[in-house]
Amino acid sequence: MPLRWGLSMALLAYLGVTMDWQPLRDSWGSFRPGLYALGITAMTGYVVLSAWVLWRLLRARGSGMSLGDLVHFSLVSSFFGIFLPGGAGADLVMGLRLCRNAQDRAGVVAAILFARIAGLVAMVAVTLLVTWFVDTPFRGVVPVCAAIVAGFAALVALNQKGVIDTARSTLPDRFRDARLVGVMERLLDALRQFSRIRSLPAPLIGLVGMALARGGMDYLMARSFGVELPFAWYVVFSTAVSLITLLPVSIAGIGLREASYGGLFALAGADPSLGVAVSLLSFSLSLWVAVAGGMLYAVRGWNNHVTR
Repeated sequence: MPLRWGLSMALLAYLGVTMDWQPLRDSWGSFRPGLYALGITAMTGYVVLSAWVLWRLLRARGSGMSLGDLVHFSLVSSFFGIFLPGGAGADLVMGLRLCRNAQDRAGVVAAILFARIAGLVAMVAVTLLVTWFVDTPFRGVVPVCAAIVAGFAALVALNQKGVIDTARSTLPDRFRDARLVGVMERLLDALRQFSRIRSLPAPLIGLVGMALARGGMDYLMARSFGVELPFAWYVVFSTAVSLITLLPVSIAGIGLREASYGGLFALAGADPSLGVAVSLLSFSLSLWVAVAGGMLYAVRGWNNHVTR
């Protein structure tokens, strides 16, 4: 943990020392707080949509949790996730809390994994469409995005065929009934259920909406201080940064996110300092969510409803 904090601070210090911040100072005079407030509204919708996707997945497993409970859990998990490494800390906290009283723990873990992985794939798929049909300076991401989507489709197809049953048949007899094998079997069975065609439309629509909202928030943050790049480019930016910040080398992606955005803005022909500013403003939207979650936890703690 101290090493990750150190890396985050070192990256921020490096950016602070090496970048020319004059373009940002020139742009900051035209800051538009109304667009920033609109970004906070968009982030609120993003959190609710994320909870709705998870609620739909859990409902398919017979969970009795309400959407309101999951919104509450999402907010509180965001608060604790700020202090964890990588970009998936909130998912870890959410999983631990939901599994505490859940009978269907495999379904809970599978729902969170599916929402996270399919959400990233949805972002990648949207990015693939954007870079294919819209003129951007990031044509090189097309084969990368295509490979990720194809890999996800191959994993889904493989799991549909019962990969755990095939693997079990190759194990020696003394290992076939091992507890770990049973856990993996239940987890993959739940993932198989989520990836069936009749279960996919509603969650996928929500995940695509989240992908567009993520790019939209970055676009609003850039426009709030006068940066005018096409909206489609921010879809690419947000996808690339989301993938990079999954690396567990910093705290909540701090520093890594800003360095990535600065580099992407440079590739787009814009000043890197403006990219760092967009990253910090976008991260501040997540901080508002975390603050709300911390306040909820201070007042109510975790609510009393449990999964079934």
